[in-house]
Amino acid sequence: MGNLAISWWGLHPGLIAFIPNLAAFIVVSLLTPKPSQEVVDKFHGYLAKKLKMSEIIDDFKDNQVGINE
Repeated sequence: MGNLAISWWGLHPGLIAFIPNLAAFIVVSLLTPKPSQEVVDKFHGYLAKKLKMSEIIDDFKDNQVGINE
């Protein structure tokens, strides 16, 4: 069969896309200003509301008897 030469770029095609995407992520993260406390509180409130709603839905589904059995 001979020698099989595999370069880093031929090892996995996703590596070609991963490196520039990682660089863009780092640059954008460093250049983007930190959000204000008001924005953080709004997001955490929204997230808490959504998580609570998912818990309520899960409890509702768990307590249903005889449906789809």
